[in-house]
Amino acid sequence: MNVNSRLRELYPDSEELFDIVLMTNNHAQVGVRLINSINHHELTIERFCMTGGKSPIGYLKAYMTNLYLSKDSEKVTEAIEEGE
Repeated sequence: MNVNSRLRELYPDSEELFDIVLMTNNHAQVGVRLINSINHHELTIERFCMTGGKSPIGYLKAYMTNLYLSKDSEKVTEAIEEGE
C-alpha cells in the first residue's frame, strides 16, 4: 500500500500498479471480522481469498499473483515449488 501511495504522489494520473489480495486459510465466517479490521485501519484491500482451512497456494494463479508474501516460510516454499 505504501508503494501505491508513493506512486500516486509521483504519478497522479496513473493507475495503481499493485492490487492487494488478502489470502487466508480461514473460513468465510472470519471474513466479517477481517473486513471490519481492514475498514477500521483504512486499508485498501478490496479482494479476499478465504480457503476454509486449505492452503491458499492453489489460488495464486487464479488471482494472477506476481508477488506472494507470507510469514509462513513453508507456504512460501510451497509457492516456489508450485512455480507461483
